[in-house]
Amino acid sequence: MTWDEVINDKQWVGGDFETHRQGQVFRGRIRQVVLEGPVVRVYACWVARLSIGRGRRWKSINWSTDQPYAEYLTDLFTPEVKEDGSVKVVGPDGLGAPEILFPKGVSHLDPKFVKGL
Repeated sequence: MTWDEVINDKQWVGGDFETHRQGQVFRGRIRQVVLEGPVVRVYACWVARLSIGRGRRWKSINWSTDQPYAEYLTDLFTPEVKEDGSVKVVGPDGLGAPEILFPKGVSHLDPKFVKGL
């Protein structure tokens, strides 16, 4: 799969993304995926962080929907399709953390289970 195919396929809008950053897991709803110059930008409707303690709970984080949640340089990061139809964003060794884009209907985090939404 190419970035052009991801951008032109509307199944991502309304799907979810998942990122692993600084030892934490974040998840959110995809509002828009756009190509701006050599950068793919993923905009979110909302973003939640997984809290692990007494049980696993998702908590909303303060995120501006006008600000891209994720950005990928097209010459460094490539989209790879997984068996379930999701896309794993792959970067050069040691650059970036695992990031996954899920199409609508695949591995959906229901907002009613996110505290603060």
